[in-house]
Amino acid sequence: MIQDLLKGLFGPQVAPVLPPQGEQTATHPAISASPPPPPAPPAPKASEHPKLPTVALPVVEAIEAKIQRILTTVGPTSIGDTTEKEVIDLRDVHLPALIASYIDIPADHRAQIFKEKGKSASYVLRDSLEIIASRLDATIADLARREISSFDDVNRFITDRYGSKVDPFA
Repeated sequence: MIQDLLKGLFGPQVAPVLPPQGEQTATHPAISASPPPPPAPPAPKASEHPKLPTVALPVVEAIEAKIQRILTTVGPTSIGDTTEKEVIDLRDVHLPALIASYIDIPADHRAQIFKEKGKSASYVLRDSLEIIASRLDATIADLARREISSFDDVNRFITDRYGSKVDPFA
């Protein structure tokens, strides 16, 4: 019946016919959907890298904990696409790249970094990691301020809407 109506409106070049009701759509090639891809395996933790210097290890562990706190405790719907993307990029791209760039420095050239910076490569790495940790602290504080503001808004609404039972005719 629908097919006849469509032919009357649009002519004989009508879209393929859907299977009749009750028939499984998975067997129909035009409708079958492929299963979703399996989830990607979790990225290895940066703190588990065997060549990570001991001076940097506590900072890397703190960074990983802060990232985990941001992504799980607060949740992606609360933090916004930009912040979520930044934190995920930090976890999956920037932090591993920083550690890899440290590890890729040939051991016999690390003294050159000390001559240029006045600190060993491991301490320069730690300084960069502390910058990341500070940025994550600022993100956590900003998210807390947003949640507090949201809580205040809801409380203000409840108070305005239901709080005082003043007689409007008095």
